[in-house]
Amino acid sequence: PLILTDALGDASHASDPFVSASQCRSIAVVPIQRKGELGGFVVLENRLTPGAFTPALVNLTQALVTQAAISLDNASLYENMESRVRQ
Repeated sequence: PLILTDALGDASHASDPFVSASQCRSIAVVPIQRKGELGGFVVLENRLTPGAFTPALVNLTQALVTQAAISLDNASLYENMESRVRQ
């Protein structure tokens, strides 16, 4: 995961179009892994407080994202199984 404690205060990110348009202070980006491949990202943002995303909160988000990815994989497997049964 990527954690920006103060995106507006960080010279390397303050000029980013998303950061400047949204005025985000804290940003956390958690990757979604499905079957060993990158499936997307969950982006958390806080426009008021720098340092809003603690390691504990990011770990919790990672756990929830992992469970969601597993649920999506299981739903896909179930759908494939149902399709084969119908055939």
